[in-house]
Amino acid sequence: MERTTLEIPGFNGEPLPCVLHAEGGEEGVAVVFPGAAGQGYRLGGIPARPDLHYTRAVLLAEGVAVFEVWWDADTVPEGGYDAWIAANADAALAAATESHRLAALVGRSLGTIALAQIVSRGDWESRSVPTIWIAPLLHLPNVAEALATLASPAFVVGGTDDRAFDPAVVERARADGAEVVTLEGAHHGLEVADPAASARLLADLLDRMREFVRTTMPAGR
Repeated sequence: MERTTLEIPGFNGEPLPCVLHAEGGEEGVAVVFPGAAGQGYRLGGIPARPDLHYTRAVLLAEGVAVFEVWWDADTVPEGGYDAWIAANADAALAAATESHRLAALVGRSLGTIALAQIVSRGDWESRSVPTIWIAPLLHLPNVAEALATLASPAFVVGGTDDRAFDPAVVERARADGAEVVTLEGAHHGLEVADPAASARLLADLLDRMREFVRTTMPAGR
């Protein structure tokens, strides 16, 4: 597997580290927006954490290239979250789709704000690009509304002990056709107290994610 490290112009032209994983020949690419990472923020949102590491593996195994954003939330200007995320998300989308068709969007935690911004745009309603929402920040009205009104295929996963995961929002999404996986007792890291039990939860989750990818992204689209 070829791993290409990139540094593209992001918010205010500042360097945005990204990594492209591809064997070559893939038609479609999934763009991954991680959670927060950096001093002063809860660690664990970077693409190296277990859930995103294996999400990448599932996508690659199904013939989809993966373009990961490795942003550092400590670079966010005070009061400028939305603009920072939007600029970096747009830069990543443009870079990822220079040589691939957009096959999917993936967001974890903070990254689901990027998903919400993208799928809420007026030109998105006509697109059928699948989205994967990992530990989404459903306590934020814009994220909850974007997921609840999304018409394209969606895969959503969260833990019952995650205060950002709103059961009412995901049930509305499920009723509209989204696939929802709720991990009993898991916190925002999608883990429980026992590490072996956490691994079993993750394995079951990945089985269901693989079926979602195979159904919505056949042969990398």
